[in-house]
Order: sequence, then C-alpha cells, then structure tokens
Amino acid sequence: PSCPAAAARCMQAALNVADVTSEGAKKLKGDQARLTKWMSVFEGTLATAGSGFMGNSLTYADFACHPWLKLALSVCEDPGAFPKVQGFVKRMDELPSNQKFDAKGVPLLPASMMP
Repeated sequence: PSCPAAAARCMQAALNVADVTSEGAKKLKGDQARLTKWMSVFEGTLATAGSGFMGNSLTYADFACHPWLKLALSVCEDPGAFPKVQGFVKRMDELPSNQKFDAKGVPLLPASMMP
C-alpha cells in the first residue's frame, strides 16, 4: 500500500477475512443471513475500491480475501447478488500464481469446517 490509509484498508480487509474464516464455511452455509452480511461487506468494499481491495493494484488483501470469497460464493444461496465479488474471484482465479497454488490442492480450512 502506498500510504497509511491504504495500509489500514488492506489490514481491515485481511482482518475481516480472518474473522469470517474463524466461523468456518459449514457454519456460514447454515446461516445464510450471516453469510449474506459478510458478503455484503466485501461487495461494498469492492464497489468503492475498483477491481481489487486497493483499486487496480494487487495487495496482500486481495490474496488474503480471494480463497475465502471463492469458497463463500460456493455456499451462498444467491451468489448472483454479489457481482463485484464474482468478478473479483474470476480475475484472481485467472492469475497464474493462483492457478499454480490451486493445482496443489491445499485445503482452505480443515475438513471439519468445510461445507
């Protein structure tokens, strides 16, 4: 990030992901209202930021949020309600580094927390 405000914004996105990840995808799948709340937070952030969490520059916030948002879209009853999140995940999926990582098959969460 280029300035203290940008650094704080990146940190907040990463902390949001840490908070929601601690709840586990299985729990959120069963609580669509809470999942929708979280997805709306990320949708709103992306709506004001641009193509990523800090505009058009990739930061650690983008890499921190990507795997969780990809999982969240898969358990969300109405993923179409979050077009900014969908576009973000699609763009991140297209990055060669993410494709290499996904090919390794490393799980995002322990099996007990997956849907």
